[in-house]
Amino acid sequence: MVSQTTFMMLPLTIVLVICTEATNAFLSSSSSLPKSFVSWSQQQQKTSPSSSTLQKIKRSNVHPITSLSSSSNSITTNSRHHPSSSSLPQKEWQSILHNVNQIIFSSSPQKTTIWNQFKKEALTKVDVEHANDLQACASLAKEDISQNTANTIHYQWIYPSITENKQQQQPLALQTLHPTPLLHPNDAEVIRTAASHAWNHPNMDEKTATSRFTYQRKGNYEIHLTDLIAAQPTIGAMMNTTLQKMIYPMVRHAFFGQEEEEEKQQLCIYDALIIRYNATEASSSSGNVGAGQPLHRDKSIISVNIMLNSKEEFDGGGTFFENQLISTSGGEIIKPLKPMGVGHAVAHSSSERHAGAGTVSGVRDILVLFVTARQQQNDIVGLVPSMVPPLPTSETIVQPSPKAAAPIMERVARLKSNARSNCHDYCNTSNNNIHTKNNHPTCNEATCRAIHHKTAIELNPNDGEAWHYLGMALGDSYNPKEENNGGSIVLELALDCLYHATTLTPCDARLYNNIGLLLEKFASSSFGNHFQEHHLYMEKINIHQAYQTSIKLHQSYQTYGKCADVTHDYDGTCLNYALFLSYQDDFEGAVQILSNLFPSNNDGDNGVGEGGGYDGSSSDAGRRIREDAFRLFMFCQQRVDLASL
Repeated sequence: MVSQTTFMMLPLTIVLVICTEATNAFLSSSSSLPKSFVSWSQQQQKTSPSSSTLQKIKRSNVHPITSLSSSSNSITTNSRHHPSSSSLPQKEWQSILHNVNQIIFSSSPQKTTIWNQFKKEALTKVDVEHANDLQACASLAKEDISQNTANTIHYQWIYPSITENKQQQQPLALQTLHPTPLLHPNDAEVIRTAASHAWNHPNMDEKTATSRFTYQRKGNYEIHLTDLIAAQPTIGAMMNTTLQKMIYPMVRHAFFGQEEEEEKQQLCIYDALIIRYNATEASSSSGNVGAGQPLHRDKSIISVNIMLNSKEEFDGGGTFFENQLISTSGGEIIKPLKPMGVGHAVAHSSSERHAGAGTVSGVRDILVLFVTARQQQNDIVGLVPSMVPPLPTSETIVQPSPKAAAPIMERVARLKSNARSNCHDYCNTSNNNIHTKNNHPTCNEATCRAIHHKTAIELNPNDGEAWHYLGMALGDSYNPKEENNGGSIVLELALDCLYHATTLTPCDARLYNNIGLLLEKFASSSFGNHFQEHHLYMEKINIHQAYQTSIKLHQSYQTYGKCADVTHDYDGTCLNYALFLSYQDDFEGAVQILSNLFPSNNDGDNGVGEGGGYDGSSSDAGRRIREDAFRLFMFCQQRVDLASL
């Protein structure tokens, strides 16, 4: 799954790096801002000697749309099991949603009708996608609930901290234990051999380009298990036996143990991938990261990662969980989690943000099963009546039967991941058969995205990612020209959403970056001149601290997880913070931040070519970020040098 990067022009023709996921709540330190909030706000409006140069620098807007599942810390499909903690009482976050409703729906009856219809269409699309994915994996057996097969797999839960009370922690994942593997080693070798043969196919590059999941880079290979089954039906028979006797019973025992009999949903596979990480091939382009995957969430309910080859054949690798950084006891060794041997597995809620840690030598092969569920009743379990999908609005959409409706957690995941593409099409496609931009010029993509994420929150209020996305959508919908008509209230609500998100997604660096950006926008609004009336944000959140925390977390991802492709977000945050400092004429501080990206060298290399950053990415977005950062670095360094004369 590849982060998609887009850009949005903001004041001073600066493009901001907006990352759409959030991290922990943070309180401002005892030290105050270097300059008062008012002075900084006023300075933004002045023409300083540096302004003409800084206006040419673009802050990158990183909108990673890779998150494919809920960010709730719950490890089950039902939020009443292992509920995520929240610092806001229910009445308070319900009040936020009520105010969001007022902004979106109260302006006119026509808008209300339009957006309600769109909300229904978005839910219909989610269920159609779910049904299509199940059909694509029809060769993989669905759980036979009538058998009530007992679990025979021993496993242990892995927690963020090994020293703190486990009763007060959310488990990250389970790890299967000896003696019984989830997949027999002989079967693992059969699958691995078949995949290797397929990867040697002359058209394999064309096949991998259509992947829905993995981050395609040099050294990464993948193939769908269903493709192997089509070529070798015996693999299907073997896998279906393993699913019924081993995998489904373990998943149900571990993740659905408290589910009532009448609530049972039939487990099934909506996709399965064999993935190879070849460190030798990756080494030429990835620096010290190796072959791996960036931080992401999956779109399923449970992800099962099965080792296919011996750990003696590679170094590094494993699954790094963002929430491994939750541990506060200090001194604990944080390492990516690996299965205990061939055929053994690490399984986790798909909503846990995780990465494929870099394999630094050798070859690592894994089988990843994405487990979801299908309804057994003739109604849509867990959905309020107002959210039952409506009739299709296009002849090209097939209305799913109630049994094909996606489970709640998958609905939440798909709503979030579909938001940008759905809203772009809805507001801009001229052949939209319901509402076109020409017919309804008030169709606003940011408002449309807000509806997606608000709907996701209604399904799962503990989804920190949805709160974050909602906050950023509201921030994007803010119009300075409407401040006198209450437009600045939108910024307040956006900040409320982001702050609440920090209590639910405690270790996502991208949220801190976005909080910093939104606070900068808040400072330049009319509220920035009356901040004493809104001092709550100054008490709880500090712009400097936001950017600093984001940078530290990105560095932790690299240190502990060897996470591939964090460079765009990390570089973007450094660029944003350096621009913020430079507008305060803190050129020395800006140089210090940017020096993390451009270590001193004697050959004049600016570090933006091949091999720059953590993964050596040379994408257009990554190169632009680094080029802008280097221009700012050189400019600020010149200012520092002049001041020292």
